[in-house]
Amino acid sequence: AYQNAWNLWWTARALVSLHNPFFSPLLYYPDGVDLFWQTLGLSQGILALPVTLTLGPVAAVNWIVLTSFIIGGYATFLLARHVTGNTAAALVAGVTFVCSPYHMEKVIDGNLEVAAIHWLPLYALALLRLLERPSWQRALAAGVLLVWVSLGSWYYGLFVLLYTGCAAAIWAYGVFRDSGVHRLRRSIAQMAWGLAPLAVWTLVLAPALYGLIGRTDETIWDMRQLQRERAADLIDIFLPNPVHPWWGPAVRAWRDQIYPDAVIWNVALGWVALSLGLLGVFAAWRKTWRWGVLALACLILALGPELKIAGWNTGLPLPYALIQ
Repeated sequence: AYQNAWNLWWTARALVSLHNPFFSPLLYYPDGVDLFWQTLGLSQGILALPVTLTLGPVAAVNWIVLTSFIIGGYATFLLARHVTGNTAAALVAGVTFVCSPYHMEKVIDGNLEVAAIHWLPLYALALLRLLERPSWQRALAAGVLLVWVSLGSWYYGLFVLLYTGCAAAIWAYGVFRDSGVHRLRRSIAQMAWGLAPLAVWTLVLAPALYGLIGRTDETIWDMRQLQRERAADLIDIFLPNPVHPWWGPAVRAWRDQIYPDAVIWNVALGWVALSLGLLGVFAAWRKTWRWGVLALACLILALGPELKIAGWNTGLPLPYALIQ
């Protein structure tokens, strides 16, 4: 939490003094340090700038936490209302998203870069609008939001890259399935439009990405073994709320027996979200099959390179191994 408070303070100081916020001379003095690939959270720093300057960085941390509920919930409301056309259902969706066990634990941990879930539903809405009615304006808007998500949290930025690829492929298949003549050409065009935000992301971040090429030091670790060890267990997704005051301690004690060395592991969506999502998919499959397949694809990717079930490493390779 205090590291994140420093991040907000440094971002405000750098922006006000017209310095590059991605480089701080205050750390590793006198050489300074590059903060671009750190968990700086520039997007949150800009959002909290007035609070940081007037009330200080601790208040700014609290402000970001509050806005993660307000902006994240409202953005999810807009997304759900766009999909369903139902205001009441959209309200339920917004509350379910911001009160998920995953989000609540990140708030409790003070893990601000992942507690700041604001931008994820905003990007999902921008991408959906692009997939529904492709245009250069919508592709640019989605690309800018993709960069914004990434600068707020590299965790979410990389997750959303995978989400974008999955969504583009699924919507392209939908066009191929539903089209008559020229359906292959239309499907390829749909795929290209869906991937357009990735092109914007690559162009904007090209200098930073280029800087990673040819690095001979230990800046870039080989993360494959770490990913294999720390990927989500299948059972984690379906656990009851681990932060619930009644049954949360029992859930955590059971999980600790299986993975005693795990520190950050709660990826639970919550039974409310799972139940409503499954109900919606099965009750209106013709309209929701894309979302069902997209959710399944993202959950499979979250399981990492090998399938683990309740602590048992099955050795079964998963699609994430191809990304590795």
